[in-house]
Amino acid sequence: MAHKGVVLSDVHCVGAVGSPAEAGCGSDDHDAYVYRCSEFTFSCGIGNGGWVVEAGWCHVDSQERATEQCASEAESGNTDVVVFDDDGDAVVERRTPSAAVCIPTTTDIAICHSMGTTLKDVGYQVWSSAFLLCDYIISSQALLRDKVLLELGCGPGLSAIVAAVARPKAVLCTDIASVLPLCLKNMERSRHLIPDGVACHVKTLDW
Repeated sequence: MAHKGVVLSDVHCVGAVGSPAEAGCGSDDHDAYVYRCSEFTFSCGIGNGGWVVEAGWCHVDSQERATEQCASEAESGNTDVVVFDDDGDAVVERRTPSAAVCIPTTTDIAICHSMGTTLKDVGYQVWSSAFLLCDYIISSQALLRDKVLLELGCGPGLSAIVAAVARPKAVLCTDIASVLPLCLKNMERSRHLIPDGVACHVKTLDW
């Protein structure tokens, strides 16, 4: 049960990769929280040109919380109603793959993050909105090619890593100073996925 004043992430990931200490992202970054390292599986591979999307589709899988209201709306076929979860956030439906679509390769990105923090420290969590942004980045990667990208509030860095794979000129990840060590560790862990020549910077920006 969550303690009073603690915000729990909408993303409840499956497939933890070892312990946080083994992954190099122990809770020394912030004594108040315990981190876990979760594996996010993208249904597309990485090639010389960036993300390789089969049949024009890509998706990142996680175990996401659903509500009875959301299920009820889906059964009724009413797609015009905005459904909210227990925290008051909109529940956004994301496309799922067709059984006829063959996805020969996948890509795993391991991210260290917290599952629950106080409101002022939500930057330690991975949110479902990051998944939507990843989907958009992969489906629109031609727009990002050779551009300089700035992310405000990068958190653990999942979206920034996905963007870096799309071969921009550079990615600048920004957040408050206390969050940046976690983002930097995740960037370092995924450096082998990022093409040569793509500059990645992690800088403080408190907006």
